[in-house]
Amino acid sequence: MGMDSFYYKAWMTKQKILERLFGTYEESFQNLPRTLLVIKDLNSRIIITWDHKMLDGNKAIFEKAF
Repeated sequence: MGMDSFYYKAWMTKQKILERLFGTYEESFQNLPRTLLVIKDLNSRIIITWDHKMLDGNKAIFEKAF
């Protein structure tokens, strides 16, 4: 039981650090269109498309970007 608790605490600490560095999944999803547009602005010959599914009125699942 002690080791399981240690690994859980270590994993949660890692998750909190990643969230501080890169933001939450929700924030990343919200920033994705702007990020892809910046990439396109920096390279005018690039073609970018992305797919997502709307779950309900204001939630979506990001599927892929090319």
